Amino acid sequence: LQLKSPCRIYSLGSYGDPSFELAINDVTYGQCEIHTFDPYEDYGRQWKNFAPNFHYHAYAIGAANVDAQWMKGASPY
Repeated sequence: LQLKSPCRIYSLGSYGDPSFELAINDVTYGQCEIHTFDPYEDYGRQWKNFAPNFHYHAYAIGAANVDAQWMKGASPY
């Protein structure tokens, strides 16, 4: 797999499941920075153990009303 440097992958909303990020890391042979945006800080603690190219950001990205519903546990969709 030939990738141009720098390579960055953005993941929006993991809900504590790192399977997408881990799979992308395998496919790209660890060549890309992987940034996950999810508002739950507790999830970010496990990301530190994966690889130095994993970065967890405890921020929600989306419309304010969608985020508010999601944070209360209701599906916005």
